[in-house]
Amino acid sequence: MLNQTDYGSVANFLASEHKIVLGGTIDSSLITTTDKYLEAGTVLGKVTATGKLAVYDDTQTDGRETAVGILMEPVVAEEDVMVTYMVHGAVIESKLTSYDEAAKTDLPHIIFV
Repeated sequence: MLNQTDYGSVANFLASEHKIVLGGTIDSSLITTTDKYLEAGTVLGKVTATGKLAVYDDTQTDGRETAVGILMEPVVAEEDVMVTYMVHGAVIESKLTSYDEAAKTDLPHIIFV
């Protein structure tokens, strides 16, 4: 069962209010932190086989190695959870988590400041 919980809108990584967001589902089985907590500003990849989202990881080969967007709100993914993620806009680079230069290349519609 999918769960959607509001943990508040803590998108403190935004450099501008202009943005485009999409919706998706976090694959809770791929969240490795013990508390299953993901911060707003976490860079996400999409698992090719399932279409579900997970934390971007350039070392993987299942789709997570390609960044698809940035998580808009903090979530606890104890089970699969619906989220919104930004695919276009401007962000404060120092406030992001789980990203590298390859992720920046994967996100051509994101401006990093």
